[in-house]
Amino acid sequence: MSDNQWSSYSDFYLGSPYSAFPQEHRQSRGKFPFLMVQSQQTPHNFSDPALPETLIALPLSIEKEGDLIWSMNGKRYQQKIRSGSMIVVPANTKSDWEVNVDRTLLVLTLPNSTISTLLGGACPMLFQDLFTPLAQETWENPFIESMIRQLWINSQSQSRMNSFCGDGLVTVIVGQLLLMAGTDIEAHSRIALPAWRLNRVKDYIEKNYSQNIAITDLAEVSGLSVRHFSRSFQLETGETPLNWLMKFRTDKATHLLTTSDRSIGDIAKICGFSSQSHLTTSMKNWVGITPLHWRKLHRYE
Repeated sequence: MSDNQWSSYSDFYLGSPYSAFPQEHRQSRGKFPFLMVQSQQTPHNFSDPALPETLIALPLSIEKEGDLIWSMNGKRYQQKIRSGSMIVVPANTKSDWEVNVDRTLLVLTLPNSTISTLLGGACPMLFQDLFTPLAQETWENPFIESMIRQLWINSQSQSRMNSFCGDGLVTVIVGQLLLMAGTDIEAHSRIALPAWRLNRVKDYIEKNYSQNIAITDLAEVSGLSVRHFSRSFQLETGETPLNWLMKFRTDKATHLLTTSDRSIGDIAKICGFSSQSHLTTSMKNWVGITPLHWRKLHRYE
């Protein structure tokens, strides 16, 4: 399977040789979504694909002293494995890993869209530029470790308050990683799509999301060609225009499921989905559960 067929690192983990390891997956669908994987690993030699996510790997425990050997961007590194010694895999970066001991590993994955939303116009066009120094050696930071451990505990529940707390923890983790990496986000800042153009597109979606919206409609509203608009929108938000639209519709649907007595079919129509099954598929993708399950969990919050 090619890299672009994996929707996330979590998806890759479940469909690759890593699937043999006992593991648990958690996620948050707050303002700053993330995924986490905790696994019990045995010695292995695997290759990971380039994906649009930044990975922070934290060894929680190791059976005995061992070696970690990894390769990225044509360079090979080797260090002793220690509990608490973390490493970052920058976004859009292929990597090879050789581990010769049993260990329990906790991985936090931050999609490019989450980083882009956090940093706004200060986010570079090349996401891999943000944390490169933290990929060349393992490092320890008790504060970041405690935040990642707390994020794992916090993400056990999908409640609104836990999502709110998760957003705060992610903000702190990213800020601390940037400080450790010595990244000058002012020097990297770029504006792919000016705010006034982006706001025009968002306003159009807000007023018309229940109707059929094509990429050509959004490009016309922005005043750009389809190709220029699509590329600029993704650089600025971390999402393709149609993915952003789908998430917007899904957010509207979850709000109605929580606050109204309308049928799921009616809500799907109101929010611009082609059918109830289309809404169900979108909610599974974006929030991890079906509309009926969401309504049972969040009714009248």
